[in-house]
Amino acid sequence: MIKYVSFHAQCPRQCRTCNTGFADNTAFVGAIGFEARPWQKYRIRNGNKYRADRSTPTFTLDYKKGFNQAFGSDVDYDLVEVGVRQGFRLGVRGLLDMNLKAGQFLNNKSMYFMDYKHFMGNQRHS
Repeated sequence: MIKYVSFHAQCPRQCRTCNTGFADNTAFVGAIGFEARPWQKYRIRNGNKYRADRSTPTFTLDYKKGFNQAFGSDVDYDLVEVGVRQGFRLGVRGLLDMNLKAGQFLNNKSMYFMDYKHFMGNQRHS
């Protein structure tokens, strides 16, 4: 027997008005990021040099800026995130990938729902 499950979009529900729409806005956003692998190891095989994957963590620094009044933009925020990414081998066929991130809004003068950090997934079970 097949059980059918319905899914719905993740729109925030406002209890008072039961409106799930978003306010109209225009956003001009820029982002820049850096990655570093400070203890990167290499392997040489048949005279060719290869990067040894999963031998060192990758550190990240990301900056995202919402520019106010640029091209009609009405957002104004600054977001800084730092993170570390690492992969581990578990036995012959096992892999474990880890990705940790933390961030802080330095400025959040004008933000809309779409500008906040959202986790993966666009459907929820009803």
